[in-house]
Amino acid sequence: MLTGVMEVVGYGAVAGSATLMGIGLVLKWEKWVSARAVFFISFAAGMLLAVAFLHLLPEAQAQNPRALLYTLLTFLLFYALEHLLMIHACQEGDCPQHPMGWLAFWGIGLHSLLDGVIIGIGFRVGFSIGLATALAVFLHQLPVGMSLMTILRHAGFGRRDAILYSTVVALATPVGTLLALWFLPGTIDALAGAVEPRGATPLYGALLAVGAGSFLYVAASDLIPETHKNSRHANIAFVAAGGLFSYLVEVLLGR
Repeated sequence: MLTGVMEVVGYGAVAGSATLMGIGLVLKWEKWVSARAVFFISFAAGMLLAVAFLHLLPEAQAQNPRALLYTLLTFLLFYALEHLLMIHACQEGDCPQHPMGWLAFWGIGLHSLLDGVIIGIGFRVGFSIGLATALAVFLHQLPVGMSLMTILRHAGFGRRDAILYSTVVALATPVGTLLALWFLPGTIDALAGAVEPRGATPLYGALLAVGAGSFLYVAASDLIPETHKNSRHANIAFVAAGGLFSYLVEVLLGR
């Protein structure tokens, strides 16, 4: 049982580590990252859209007939929160409406925690869904790490403090995965093979729908607008490649 649990937490940790990778890229190769960041963002947008539509929503709808309602409500909730708190993943840190510092830290940190929870739920439902979710989180946390470092530095945080708080955000993802495994009913038993992981459960269907709404919002509100601001024909190919990659994960691993 512990092996399965630790493996899933490990996937959450790898997904969260993308935040640290984004930080490292900004610190070491800022000009190179700035010139090519839109390609990472485009691929991540395609991956998030595909995971939401191909993996999370179909499974959520199968387990909970109100899944689409929860997805819509999540999308609207994220819009309201972002509008009120003005937390946006601006790649260049050039958004004057950004509440610098602590507000950005807490907002992005809570979203990273939710990402971890979604990863845990995905693996509870099935390995391919969990893996696709972890990959999608990894890809969109990479530009998040780049953004967070830029935001904190512009807010007046020293280099060491900015790294420290960004690391806390990265750790929020595996912590969220661990919380999902331990506190949601039947999750550890499902991973251990003691129960059938695909049984229709309205709670898990609702949580998967929340995850889908979260992914759709991040893609539509934060990532895709960045691809338009940095418009290049290659962006279309990278968005399509992200979606295709998610589909291949489903085909190769099976649902």
